[in-house]
Amino acid sequence: PGAAPIVPIKKPNVDQHPIPSIDELLSRLNNGEKFTKFDLSHAYLQIELDEQSKSLVVINTPLGLFRYNRMPFDISNAPAIFQKIINQVIVGISNSIAYLGDILITGKNEEEHLQTLEMVLKRGSTEPLSNFDRSRPLVKF
Repeated sequence: PGAAPIVPIKKPNVDQHPIPSIDELLSRLNNGEKFTKFDLSHAYLQIELDEQSKSLVVINTPLGLFRYNRMPFDISNAPAIFQKIINQVIVGISNSIAYLGDILITGKNEEEHLQTLEMVLKRGSTEPLSNFDRSRPLVKF
């Protein structure tokens, strides 16, 4: 038999959080001389789903249905959810920006840069990011 027709329905109460533009982010980093970039490994998978969400995020395999315990990348509002969480990590910390799975830290000099780095690391270890303490600074040339 054929497949059932799909009827899209607009979902109320969808978690929406704006993704900042690159220009907006870079304007917060002007005057920086020293930089550190954190690439959060498997960023979305660091976010544990609540029980209600686990029942909605299911994958169908030949072995049966499996529920995700952590937020997979391919959920439509995963970027907005993660951006909201990562913004909570750096809120109030000047010289730092977050864009999806990356955090960029700067300072006008080495002392300011290291102070900002320390604040972000302390805050990141208390937020709901399971692998933040294992993330490594990354510099690309």
